[in-house]
Amino acid sequence: MLGINGAEQGDLSGSVRYPFSDWDSFMIQPLDELINTHQQALEARDPSSRFCVLNTVDKNGYPASRVLTVRSIEQTGITLYVDQHSPKVLQLQSNPKFELLFFWPTLMKQYRVRGKFQIMKNPDQATEWINKPYAGRLVDLYHSVGRKQSSSVDSLKTVQSELAALAAQYPDQQLTEIPDGLVTLLVKPTHIGAWINMQEDRIHDRREYSLMDGSWQEQVLVP
Repeated sequence: MLGINGAEQGDLSGSVRYPFSDWDSFMIQPLDELINTHQQALEARDPSSRFCVLNTVDKNGYPASRVLTVRSIEQTGITLYVDQHSPKVLQLQSNPKFELLFFWPTLMKQYRVRGKFQIMKNPDQATEWINKPYAGRLVDLYHSVGRKQSSSVDSLKTVQSELAALAAQYPDQQLTEIPDGLVTLLVKPTHIGAWINMQEDRIHDRREYSLMDGSWQEQVLVP
């Protein structure tokens, strides 16, 4: 057994796994690792592989969290599609502090991401939107010409009724133009926190990475 100062108090040779050595060869660029791990999660059909949690700060100073679809994770940044009139965008514009959380239970790996962001129009988003299921496109249009996302309504039946009326006005084949309110949220990471579960000995691998002067600086954390 190991004491706080690292002195041996018993023989656990072979029973303690040292997870840090597994990462040292390739964890120099944490964004590369995030991209590669995301691809592994997709290939493993992880149920959370296409999602993340965006945490923002609301007008009262409370954290506000919601699940979003991840469009891509690349060297250029993390791409999310959002409604520019939604609370999350308004909160980001009011207070730019945020965090993205990725957790892929199939791999038992978690990443927390902070950084800079851009809210912009993106031609790729318009192209992808056309291939979106009709129900999803209809809801996007509803947010644009009907009720804003997250606004109050008396009942779900009201929403269903208004969507049905909108569907009669805009059938599938005619709904081909992306609503003006849809924009791209591009996150450029400057801070990545990584957590790798080590089930055998519970000595999880935790690292913090900060981008400083164009280079990533690493800090190992006590699990």
